[in-house]
Amino acid sequence: MQFTKLKEAHLQVKNLRKAISFYQDILGFRTQSYVKEKHAVFVAGSTMLVCHLAKSTNEDGQSLIQLSYPNQHVVLESKSGEYEANKEEMAYYEIEILSETVRESGKRAFFIHDPDMNLIEITEYNAWES
Repeated sequence: MQFTKLKEAHLQVKNLRKAISFYQDILGFRTQSYVKEKHAVFVAGSTMLVCHLAKSTNEDGQSLIQLSYPNQHVVLESKSGEYEANKEEMAYYEIEILSETVRESGKRAFFIHDPDMNLIEITEYNAWES
């Protein structure tokens, strides 16, 4: 399996204001978006870092920290045209695909756990492009 990049990482934080100050003001990441009491999205080159407030929830009211807690969530971007082959390799290695989703762009992503229960998201190439 080959990937183009580590596309995105998610971290749970206790204080979004401190996270913004650290990642934006000290490390120089660009803040792409901020949703008060939920999350901040930072960009460094072509990689995104999403900091979730530990007590925030998703659209269904489920705690975001429960989605990957106590571990973390990273996103890997498939090489162009390799998404289905990546899914087939998961079956070959008997790795359960937890779920699959379609983004607003129409591109797909699936989710697996690594051996330590970290949530790994594997997307189609350019999944955030329209």
